[in-house]
Amino acid sequence: MITLGYNGFASGAKCFGEHYGAVGVARNLLAGHDASAALVIDGELVAAVEEERLSRVTTTSDIPKNAIDWCLEFAGIEFDCGVYRTRKSVGVLQPRRKLVP
Repeated sequence: MITLGYNGFASGAKCFGEHYGAVGVARNLLAGHDASAALVIDGELVAAVEEERLSRVTTTSDIPKNAIDWCLEFAGIEFDCGVYRTRKSVGVLQPRRKLVP
């Protein structure tokens, strides 16, 4: 089984802070920052990287598009979405494959 996991969504920490009242460091501790992606194949970690290492934007909480791309490229895998879970971040995946509701 191939599993690609990621942490981060567009302005995630800011959105969390607005909804739950957390600000500054507390917001990042609760919502997370340093968006990243990791790829696990048959229970073995194959690739993992923080988005800031590729985008040079420190402590970003945005969707880690570059990190996702890097993990897949490192493993030689093309993105083919069978099952995924998301809320408002669907737009980042749509250019790769048209998703049916």
